[in-house]
Amino acid sequence: MRNAAKFFGHLLHTDALPWDCLSIIKLTEEDTTASSRIFIKILFQELAENLGMEGLCKKLKDDTLQQHLIGVFPRDSV
Repeated sequence: MRNAAKFFGHLLHTDALPWDCLSIIKLTEEDTTASSRIFIKILFQELAENLGMEGLCKKLKDDTLQQHLIGVFPRDSV
């Protein structure tokens, strides 16, 4: 699982995989398992390591990605 998450992190930070693939993620307790949450954690750790925190924050604040990050960063717990 760790290697797969690192691989996807690498694909994202090199833009070999479009960032809109993150729209598939729905990060809620009902929709995820412990394993999938760990995968997401490792994925974002890999992105932070490769892009740097400033680069990752800049990428995540990009207006074109906001619609794709709704499930990753839910705003309410309904």
